[in-house]
Amino acid sequence: MENWKQILKDLKRSGQSIADYCREHGHRTHIILYWKQKQGQFQGKQSGFIEVKSQTDSPIEIVYPNGVRIRLGAGCKVTDIKALLDV
Repeated sequence: MENWKQILKDLKRSGQSIADYCREHGHRTHIILYWKQKQGQFQGKQSGFIEVKSQTDSPIEIVYPNGVRIRLGAGCKVTDIKALLDV
């Protein structure tokens, strides 16, 4: 647990996105999100969907805690995502 507190402090200090920080330091995004939530760093936000803005043309991967992965290609449209959620 103490190690995760330091990792979260380093992440915040870095100014990087969680995804970029994880790639650089070899961490898994969903684990950092878990510890952020565990330590109350979402400050009152309920779990659910949040807006994500991509700054690159890189593919997006969503990984749920149960291991389900959704990979979206670069340039994926919001309507495509909605269609996946309506299945």
